[in-house]
Amino acid sequence: CRFISGEQIFLLIENEEANSAVDHITLVLNVCGSFKNTYFDYKSKVSNECPGNQWCIQNGALFGRLDCFIDRCHDVLDLTNTIIQFSKLSKVEIGGTKGFTLTSTIHQIKCDFQTAVDAVKNVEYDIMNIEATQFNSEYSEFRKCVKEIERRLGAVIGLALDDCETVYGRFQLVDSFDQQLLERPIIKDEVETKQIELVQSYG
Repeated sequence: CRFISGEQIFLLIENEEANSAVDHITLVLNVCGSFKNTYFDYKSKVSNECPGNQWCIQNGALFGRLDCFIDRCHDVLDLTNTIIQFSKLSKVEIGGTKGFTLTSTIHQIKCDFQTAVDAVKNVEYDIMNIEATQFNSEYSEFRKCVKEIERRLGAVIGLALDDCETVYGRFQLVDSFDQQLLERPIIKDEVETKQIELVQSYG
């Protein structure tokens, strides 16, 4: 992709402009979507107005390469959004009796997450190039690592919530994390379980 390359995406992330990278990728997806929609609009128009001269080319033959590129863009967009969600972990400081230990654990989780990101960042090809099919296995491995990291992080957040002595402290703790990060299914399940326990304890 000449508009935005993998190298440019990671450079924006390093310069704390990850949201700009998201905007670039989203724009690419919007352009691709508009292109396909325009084609289908005119194909439908031709079908209605010229039934004897319809466009018979198969969609797969016409858009096969473009669809592969769109799938790649969605993967890279997910990668970038995931990096944004985990980026605040290095700034998280947990109080309470177990605060030091839990904070250290979260910072280690952030380091492990960065290692997983670096494995994708340091590949010897442009991740936006659909000819580089090895990206599929690299990205699959990244997602597996992230799921394991989510399990660890969810467990730590659960312990931190248990260690909070006040309702206000629990709200402060939750607010210290990126809200989209807390919406990731594995972490969300842990946080919601603790919230239910909190409500029941005051019921």
